[in-house]
Amino acid sequence: MATENKKNNTLAIVLGILLLLSFLGLGYLFVENSNLKDNVATVTKKANDTEIARQNVIQELNEMEAEYQTLSDQNQTMSEELNAEREKIKELIQQAKNKNWSISKLKKEAETLRNIMKGYLVTIDSLNTLNQELNTENIAVKGELETQKTVNQDLTSQNEGLTEKVNTAAQLQVVNFAVSGQIQKNSGAQKPTDKAGRTDVVKACFTIPSNAIAASGKRKIFMRIIGPFGSVLGAKEDPGFVVNGRKGVYTHHKEIEYSGASQQECMYWETTDELAKGNYNVQLYESGRELSQYTLSLK
Repeated sequence: MATENKKNNTLAIVLGILLLLSFLGLGYLFVENSNLKDNVATVTKKANDTEIARQNVIQELNEMEAEYQTLSDQNQTMSEELNAEREKIKELIQQAKNKNWSISKLKKEAETLRNIMKGYLVTIDSLNTLNQELNTENIAVKGELETQKTVNQDLTSQNEGLTEKVNTAAQLQVVNFAVSGQIQKNSGAQKPTDKAGRTDVVKACFTIPSNAIAASGKRKIFMRIIGPFGSVLGAKEDPGFVVNGRKGVYTHHKEIEYSGASQQECMYWETTDELAKGNYNVQLYESGRELSQYTLSLK
């Protein structure tokens, strides 16, 4: 009986120990399970945070790439350099999407590219400022050029006017132009007449004033007499005689020696047929230019 009680006590002790160990084991497992859940939650949070950070970097890179595109479109002179940086950003975006690089490395590379872009922005701003200054300067220079052009045009017009005046002043002038009909006597003397039927010679006298700038030398004076019916009396041709820029016919000519001093000249044309009554328009020409004209009336 005593032995049986002893066995029962021992069994009770063993069962108590086993029960205690079971409680201890369950407690340990509970603690470990709690720790595991905490670790899983921490890892999950880190993974989520990492993914969020990765997406933020990708978004930043996309925005940066778009900014580079805008800068490239607006600055053709630097488009090659800017497009090269855009390609780097695109490559970095692909690396981020493929999760090839760590977040810290992606952020570092993104920051480097951002700093590079800031440098480009400073350069572009300086270039824009310089361009604005150059544009302002160009506008001012264009204004000065237009002003100078206007001045030059005025000077050219003045010079042309002066040249025209000089050319006009250098031409021969005729004053005191008078024409009369003359009766030719056997002695050689002549007597004025206003009778058409008695006119043997048409006499035209004139004065050439002094002219310091007119060229000296031989000059050919042409006289053209247009009768009452519109025909040119005598009707001769000469390569040097032109009227209004076209070859014409004349009645008589005389070659004179001009020295620049004032001189008087007379021209005589002997009639070949009896003149009709009426008005005769007598014109003087030199170097294709009309010098003077006179209306001779014969009865």
